[in-house]
This record gives sequence, structure tokens and C-alpha cells, in this order.
Amino acid sequence: MIISVLRVMAKLIALMNEQKREQTRLMAAMDEQKQEQATQIETLKRTFIREMEALKADVERLTEKVETHPFNAQSLLNASPSYADVARTPPSSQPSNLQTLSTYTTPSAMTDTLLHG
Repeated sequence: MIISVLRVMAKLIALMNEQKREQTRLMAAMDEQKQEQATQIETLKRTFIREMEALKADVERLTEKVETHPFNAQSLLNASPSYADVARTPPSSQPSNLQTLSTYTTPSAMTDTLLHG
């Protein structure tokens, strides 16, 4: 009886030692993954900062280009009436910024036949 209890205890101790080795292996793998992720995060941070600086420089360059361009946004806004200006125009008035259309058109033979035939 004592011998069987000792054998069971020895098996339990062996199982516990095996579990301990597995846990140690898993913890080492997790530490390695943690270090890899920390390295990736640092790389992404540096890349993000570099890209943000490049974008800021682009925005500054484009803003300066727009501000110094002779045909700036204000001249574009004045080129055509606003929606409010159009809405305030009386219905009987003629628009001043429309191109004239030709009022003379030659009817086709088919239309002429249908309408006058």
C-alpha cells in the first residue's frame, strides 16, 4: 500500500515538473513576442512621426502656393453668383451670365412629316 502511494506521488511530481517546464517555455515565448511587438510599435511610431512631418511640410508648401497664386480662391468665388444671389433674382429677369443659344433650328424631315403631314 505504501509503495503504491509512493508511485502515485512520484507520477504526480513528474507531471508537475513537466507542467513547470511547459509553463517556463510558454513564458519565454510570450516574452519574445512582447519584445517583437515593442520593436514594431517603436518602428510604427517613428514612421508615423516621419509621415506627419512630411504631410505638414506638404500642407505648408501647398498653402504658400495657393496664397501666392494670382488666381486665388477669392477670385474664384467672385466669378459666379452665389446660390443666395440666384435665389434673390426675380423670376422675370434675364440671367446675365448665360451664353446665347441659337433660336433657329432646321427640323428634320421626320419631324416635319409628323407635325405637318
